[in-house]
Amino acid sequence: MDPEFQSEAGALLMDLKNAKEVKSGDVSIDDLGVCSADTNVIQVTFSHNIDPEEFLTVCASPALYPLREDIVSKANDWSTNTTILVTNGPFTVRTFRPEYNTLTGEDKALILERNIYYYRDIEKDAIDKYVTAYRLTTDWTLSAEEQLEKYNNGEVLYMSELPLSARAEYKNKAKTQDTFSTHTYFFNTKHAPFDNPDVRLGLSMAIDRQAIADIVTFGKPAEGFVPSGAAKVDGKDFRDTNGNLITYDLEQAKSLVKGAKTKTFTILTRDNETDQAVAEYCAEQWNSLGFNVKVKSLGTKCYIENDYALYRDRFNEAYESGDFDVIAIDWQTLSTDAWSTLAPFAKDYSGSALDLAEAAKTGNFDSVPHITGYNSDEYNAIIDRAFAETDHGVRAKILLEAEQLLAKDMPVMPLYVHQDYYIMSKELSHSGKFTSYWGYRIFDKLDWKKYVEPVKD
Repeated sequence: MDPEFQSEAGALLMDLKNAKEVKSGDVSIDDLGVCSADTNVIQVTFSHNIDPEEFLTVCASPALYPLREDIVSKANDWSTNTTILVTNGPFTVRTFRPEYNTLTGEDKALILERNIYYYRDIEKDAIDKYVTAYRLTTDWTLSAEEQLEKYNNGEVLYMSELPLSARAEYKNKAKTQDTFSTHTYFFNTKHAPFDNPDVRLGLSMAIDRQAIADIVTFGKPAEGFVPSGAAKVDGKDFRDTNGNLITYDLEQAKSLVKGAKTKTFTILTRDNETDQAVAEYCAEQWNSLGFNVKVKSLGTKCYIENDYALYRDRFNEAYESGDFDVIAIDWQTLSTDAWSTLAPFAKDYSGSALDLAEAAKTGNFDSVPHITGYNSDEYNAIIDRAFAETDHGVRAKILLEAEQLLAKDMPVMPLYVHQDYYIMSKELSHSGKFTSYWGYRIFDKLDWKKYVEPVKD
């Protein structure tokens, strides 16, 4: 909620007292409706009547996992810098070198050491005497093709990322699960030709989503902004209720893009073969309409500082700065509610950062539009209505309207919904839930047939 921090997840917390005023910089973050009642109790005050159970569901979102402010504020690389990284499991990270082969020459990518603060039953837990040789490892020096070769040779037992060329072969062998993540293109509506909603809609209509799903293999054509299973309206799935809002019509697309002021732009993607392949397809389709579209991929720049491998995410830098024409984003639904997906495209709920120093000079502390620059009075009004509505069922119906308008204005273009997938050797078995709603793998009940209990001292 800090106005100087950019996060669309801020929409999840707008029910808190003074949330909008805090995000717009009108009042201090100290006035947000959250405080520490005592050492073990957090007191939450809302701006209006809401269902507390609904808010507890929101709090389960990965976007709201607690982080230590003193650690996060130390450095941008806090999540990979082992000198400050905080963990709460039985081990702490001593050394983390994903690119050890080329950078350090060491033969260890990850070194763990005992967490002395982790609670355990000393009498039953012999972990101080030995380390169980039961582990899953990832070799970052291997390409997907090399990992697959080792998988087929029995040297690798589990894979969650197959090379694009092999996916069709393994489609029926892989375990799959639908996710709440949609591969989406954000248009920079501050720049021509994306300042014209007809052009944006025309660009969307020129794309065959099924063709993209076939390229990706483990994906389903997007039918809207809210994926299936993520929200309900009167007990019915939100996606089924609003239907397919995405149209593929090449002739209509040709007509709509005639008003484009410029024909040259770039699609910015992360440096991976799937995103690049999708972008190349879209570029080809748009070029057939008379555009001149390039594809640019940005990866992570690695460097060594104080003997640690650190990383600079150049793609994320471009996103946060707004330095893009079209940018490929995996848009994650952050809660089981359409609100978290749709609200950020309204100005007061965008989560965009505010330059407080500049705002103080001008006296303008208005909320900042979404990173795309999209700022529709009509859309803002719909989201305001949804925010003010205390009946959850009525609010869900208002959000149907919001999605319909977003599909018409198309500041963002949904392409396909990710399917989480993996292949696993028959030597491994698993009981219980293996994949979370958010696509995280749960390995704690994984069994290896060849595992042998180590001999204790």
